[in-house]
Amino acid sequence: MTDPTPEKIAGYVIDALRHRDDIAHVSRYDYENKRIDVIVEPDDLEHEEVLIPSEVLRQLSDAGFEPVSAHFGTDSKYSPEARVMGFDRP
Repeated sequence: MTDPTPEKIAGYVIDALRHRDDIAHVSRYDYENKRIDVIVEPDDLEHEEVLIPSEVLRQLSDAGFEPVSAHFGTDSKYSPEARVMGFDRP
């Protein structure tokens, strides 16, 4: 059996994040899993001052993702207080 490719590992992490109760949405921008946005609603966070749960940051880092942007929600599907963080995988 061959080892999974970095694209597959990233895909597994993305799918796992989509099933978490504290993640509102994960947007994937390409099929190679190179660029994603993670959206978190503040009501789902244990601590209001947290942008993204540290466990999520660790999982994304382990899958090769690096943070590239962070802002509050501008999409009408989510509250204006929603946290949106963009990640790229080189």
